[in-house]
Amino acid sequence: MYHIIMDALYDFLPVPSANVEDTTPRLYPKIVSKGTITFEKLTEQIANHSGLTKGTILAVMDETDYSFISYNNSG
Repeated sequence: MYHIIMDALYDFLPVPSANVEDTTPRLYPKIVSKGTITFEKLTEQIANHSGLTKGTILAVMDETDYSFISYNNSG
């Protein structure tokens, strides 16, 4: 079993108060993206980390996409 640890950055934003008398600031966390990677880079990373070929990874991604669409269309 593998554990994936992902860093998360948060920006804390004020929550507007419905009560005018409440002067205590309340904050909520909003996750901040650290960026994105391309689909090509993702498949390369998976292939390098596993024993799977890039072609197998692409086939699984394609089937996953097809399955999501099928389930979504069937309600």
